Amino acid sequence: RFAQKLFAGFLADTGHAGDALRQYRELSETDPSVNLAAALLADRTKDYDTAQRFAKAAIRFIEPKFLANPRSVEVRLQYAQALVLDEQFNEAYQLLVDGYNLTPSPILLTATAESLIFRAKNLQRTIGDYESLSKRAEYIFQAQKIAGQSPLVNEAVVQFLIECAEAESDGLENVRRDLLRGLDPAAKHFVEGTVLMINGDVENARNHLELAAQQSDGNLASMLNNLAYTLGRSDEKYLPRSL
Repeated sequence: RFAQKLFAGFLADTGHAGDALRQYRELSETDPSVNLAAALLADRTKDYDTAQRFAKAAIRFIEPKFLANPRSVEVRLQYAQALVLDEQFNEAYQLLVDGYNLTPSPILLTATAESLIFRAKNLQRTIGDYESLSKRAEYIFQAQKIAGQSPLVNEAVVQFLIECAEAESDGLENVRRDLLRGLDPAAKHFVEGTVLMINGDVENARNHLELAAQQSDGNLASMLNNLAYTLGRSDEKYLPRSL
């Protein structure tokens, strides 16, 4: 069984998610500890029904361990992950808030914020981009206030700001302004540059994205791709810099 668990992990790491999930499904019959890893893998591959089935099994396994040792940050985080994957977002959020009050650990604070990001993404997937916009704004803004330094939160803020750049709602415009205020200078330039690029203002987009690349600490993974794209569409004198 140990070898099979290692093999399942290897398959997951090498991009063979379907084969890995089949191994995890077989393993879970005798080793329920694999259910959380399987749920996380299924979620990454957007197989949400399978993720939820594994998550429910993970909850049944983890909950007694948590009740026996509520001060364990590791077990609390595992329990919260399983609840999020089972779409029990209120329960996961409260579990993490209570955990931080009991054992003030920075990782619990970050996890609390990230649980809100997963909730926002779930709304986008299940309700729709436009229909969920206002509610997602609320969750993303709350997440930024809790742990704006989290790469996951920061990425979600940037993506949301780009998505709602043309929002006509006063409420959304106010949230957008507050979210922008919470970003570092590199991320602000990245947002403005990307919006300008989408709107066809390549020259100004290039200026913003170059500043973003210069000031970035490397957290904005897609920044250089956008920069290369805009440089490639600019005057020929910039082309060598985009290679």
